[in-house]
Amino acid sequence: MVVRGLLTNQVPDLLHRSRTSQLVDLEPLGLEHPDRRRYEAGSWRAIASVLPKREVGPDDVFLDLGCGAGRQLLVAARRYRFARVIGVDIAPSLVEAARDNVSKLGARSAPVEVVQADVLQYDIPEDVSVVFMFNPFNGDIFRGVVAKLLAHPRPLRIVYAHPWEERVLLDTGRVRPIRATTVGHFDVRLYELDPLGAHEGAGK
Repeated sequence: MVVRGLLTNQVPDLLHRSRTSQLVDLEPLGLEHPDRRRYEAGSWRAIASVLPKREVGPDDVFLDLGCGAGRQLLVAARRYRFARVIGVDIAPSLVEAARDNVSKLGARSAPVEVVQADVLQYDIPEDVSVVFMFNPFNGDIFRGVVAKLLAHPRPLRIVYAHPWEERVLLDTGRVRPIRATTVGHFDVRLYELDPLGAHEGAGK
């Protein structure tokens, strides 16, 4: 099983000429926080396990919050028809690694932007329609991000791997689960978030 896990995670890195498999603790980077999780790349199959290609069109925009070294950015840009792909991470060294990894994408891939920012200070672009998170933060940070998602003007699909804070999403009353599966050792779930005011309008 260990060998299979190594092959599953590292062979794609070799094929893509990328480096996304490392584990990175935030304490040596001076970014330790009780609500932040260390960087660990999600499975290469995490997005595809719950979001089929046919459900993504050229008007969709992908956002990875806590993108780390950019593994899911590579998947989103290569596999899907996203108009563009965005990654956000607070760690400058991980942002640099992600930018290096996505620089190897071919011309047929979606354009990718990697932003170095605190997610609580980052303004989510209005055209974003798919958000990915691999348990990058918990607690107050997660709740702050959920507040930003609830204020988003467009319907959102959220792919949440290792969904530690799922209850926070569901308790909003505006997020509903669509699909769930297990990839490797982690659960991966897809949710839909209704845009602001959708429920108010339905009751009138």
